[in-house]
This record gives sequence, structure tokens and C-alpha cells, in this order.
Amino acid sequence: GGHVEGGAAGETAAEAEADLGAETEAGADAEMDAEADAETDGAAEAEAEGRAEGDGNAHVVYDAARYNGIESILRALGSGHVQLVRLSFLLKLAKEGGVLKRRQELPAEAFIGADELLVVYESPGLLNDRDNVLPIIAISHTWCTPSHPDPHGDTLKVVAAALERENEKYIEFFSEMGVFW
Repeated sequence: GGHVEGGAAGETAAEAEADLGAETEAGADAEMDAEADAETDGAAEAEAEGRAEGDGNAHVVYDAARYNGIESILRALGSGHVQLVRLSFLLKLAKEGGVLKRRQELPAEAFIGADELLVVYESPGLLNDRDNVLPIIAISHTWCTPSHPDPHGDTLKVVAAALERENEKYIEFFSEMGVFW
């Protein structure tokens, strides 16, 4: 996925946000290219070995629903191994000038669980006018220092500003969103 690099000295928040958008698009394009190459390579390898892709000897078939189906995502969230931070918590923390701590150090109210996420997803409103997506956002960025990813909350401020702008588009669909950070 995309990521925010530790900016050059003097880089403005707007420049960092622009970099965030460009890197996110470039990262998504690279991932899609890599997946397409892998599919092509698998088919070519099967053909070279004289076997059909569907004959049981081919590579394991990618099961999209296993990795991005709503039920499987909710099951993963329900396991407790993955936790999503509430978008509202991140926005408030950024406005207060706070620093995002380790997951283990965050209060319970910072998280949105699978059950609540499902309620948000199924809530009435413009349900029929939105894509069939869960209210989840994934964020990835490099650490600013070896000991802490964002010791002064600078990355949080930049990301929160972008999320707040985007949230204006989605708030009519989702009352809350979960952020994988």
C-alpha cells in the first residue's frame, strides 16, 4: 500500500499530503501490476509444464472472498488479532495535538469492533447508493525515528487532515469508520 515518507526538512503539510496521494496511487498501481504478472507467470509455468491451470496440479487458485469478502474481514476483526482505530478517535487526537500510541497503550474506546462495524455497515441511509464496501481505511507509513513511528504527531496531523476532508464525502454513508494503522 501507499505510505508517507519522513519528509524533507521544511516540507509543508500540503506537500506531504500531495506526496501521500501520489505514493498511494503509485503503490496501488505497482501492486496491481505485480498481481497481474504473478497470474501471467503462473499460467505460463503451467503451460510450460504441460498441465492445465484447473487440473489440480496447478498453483493454488486465489480465493478473493477469503481475503476481501465482508464475512472473512469481520471474522478476522472478531479474532482480536487485528483491531481498527475509530476515525473519530484519530481526528480528535490530531486536533488535540496528540501522539498515537502503541495499540496496547490505547484506551478501549479508541477501537471499533467487528460487531459495531457491521452495524455501521448495515445502517440505513443511502445504503443502495454506495459501493458494497466496509467502512475501513488502511494507512501505512514509515517510522519517523527508530524508536517511534511518529513521536511528535506530525504524520497523524497530515493524515488526519486528509481523512477529515475525505470523511466529508463518506459521512452520509457511514457514521463511523475503522482505520487500520
